[in-house]
Amino acid sequence: IMDIAQGLRALHSFDPPIGHGNLRGASVMIDEGPRAMLADFGLSKLLESADCEPFSAVGLADDPARWLAPELWQGEGKFTVKADVYAWGMTVLELMTHEAPYREDIHEHNTVFKAARGEHPLQPMEREVIERGLDDELWRFLEQCWLLDYNQRPSIERVIEVLSSRR
Repeated sequence: IMDIAQGLRALHSFDPPIGHGNLRGASVMIDEGPRAMLADFGLSKLLESADCEPFSAVGLADDPARWLAPELWQGEGKFTVKADVYAWGMTVLELMTHEAPYREDIHEHNTVFKAARGEHPLQPMEREVIERGLDDELWRFLEQCWLLDYNQRPSIERVIEVLSSRR
């Protein structure tokens, strides 16, 4: 999960920043290292300012809603690097559980409404998930990554700082 965060940091450090826009487990490749590398940049966007870039999720039927930040589904959606932080959190959940986010909800369109209301996925309590590293401390941090107000989400720098302190 650290490699993924560092890949996002590299994208976000460009001027203007580049947002991945399609982060999920399927967009992460593993090399011989083994080291995780970001792939699938089909929705990547140059962000012209620290503010926002208009984004439309219409026509993204092939792009699962479970990873997309709620602001991307709301009318004049704004894409910022904080949408990648949201997706990073969902990707961590996916990697730890080996299931898509909101696994408790079989209807993908319902996840859009839940996310728009600020409802997070349910915390997994299975022993094997906790042993993989998804303890209460990491869960609370993931919830910060999923905050409805993207301005309140941590930066990718903060994500890396928190992960480094857990080593």
